[in-house]
Amino acid sequence: MYVQVTVQVLLITKLRPLHSQRETLLELFNEVVTLLSTYLVMSCSSWIPDEDDKLQIGYALIFVVFSHLFVHFSLILKDTLSGINQKCCVISDKERAEKAKKKRHAKKVEAKK
Repeated sequence: MYVQVTVQVLLITKLRPLHSQRETLLELFNEVVTLLSTYLVMSCSSWIPDEDDKLQIGYALIFVVFSHLFVHFSLILKDTLSGINQKCCVISDKERAEKAKKKRHAKKVEAKK
């Protein structure tokens, strides 16, 4: 498992198989979190006899998992809000174009009179 994750991290950093830099960084972040989580879970086993140390390692694992969730939820929220903003801008651009068309039409009507 450790070798596989390490090889994947090396391949991602050297080959950059994904399309954008954002995707590459996010995949690298996911692999590092997987590696850290695995190390921390293994450290909570009977290898460490002191219960206080296990408790601290558990808190570190909770921090890693919640930071991972926070990053992904914030990216989802950012993408959702930017999509809503783009739709609102498109709608307001259409409304402005319709108002300008009505004004031009009204000026033409007045000019004919």
